[in-house]
Amino acid sequence: GASLNHFLDISCGYRTKLLRISAITFIIIPVVFAIFYSLGGPFETTVGPALDSETPLKTFAENLHFSYITFTTVGYGNNAAVGAASAALTAIQGSLNIMFGVLFTATFLGRFLDF
Repeated sequence: GASLNHFLDISCGYRTKLLRISAITFIIIPVVFAIFYSLGGPFETTVGPALDSETPLKTFAENLHFSYITFTTVGYGNNAAVGAASAALTAIQGSLNIMFGVLFTATFLGRFLDF
């Protein structure tokens, strides 16, 4: 109970912080996961790690694209997770989309509806 209350307070402010939940949902989560994918190692994607690339910013941008595609569960199929750790990370990211998508929707609709 207390941990859920703390989570709701931080994430969406009990449906009062639309800007906060929007930033967490559509910017922070995909960027943080893109950083993990860009580090490579156990979190490598078929894009590859940014640090080993000749064009690290382009590689990070491609990993960010992969992160957004994973987060939205679209999955174009042009890039994929490599190995068990990166596959687990993509599964976690897809699950976070469900949770934060619901929080965003409830916060957004809470602005217009009285529930």
